[in-house]
Amino acid sequence: MELWTAFLLGLIGSLHCVGMCGPPLLALPGNASAWPTVLLAPLAYDLGRIVTYSALGALFELVGKTLALAGV
Repeated sequence: MELWTAFLLGLIGSLHCVGMCGPPLLALPGNASAWPTVLLAPLAYDLGRIVTYSALGALFELVGKTLALAGV
């Protein structure tokens, strides 16, 4: 793979991040006066994202293993 191809793939892939992760991140409080809110809001967002992606991955793995055991 050429270097310019890798660069274009990364650039195109970043558009997904802007569309999927940008709006929820912008909804988080940025200039709240209480420091726990500023600190905990992004951590709660990231923790929720990690748990959701992990659960979806486990679900798809379970479906895939079930189909493999069934011989599909």
